[in-house]
Amino acid sequence: MRKVQGPENLRTATFRHRLGWIRFDQGRLAERLELHLQAIEQRKRLLGSDHPILVRSYDTSPRHT
Repeated sequence: MRKVQGPENLRTATFRHRLGWIRFDQGRLAERLELHLQAIEQRKRLLGSDHPILVRSYDTSPRHT
């Protein structure tokens, strides 16, 4: 996804966020956390820190977006 969309693309951030949930389901919690943090930082850079979509990035419940 990163090669197709580029590293600074909102879809890439969404992909990282979703991949984080896959890692969560696999029990790979450290990888999950890293992916979610990357997605949050990327969304902040692209949208600004006060954008409503960031609420989904902070969601820590064990369900997929």
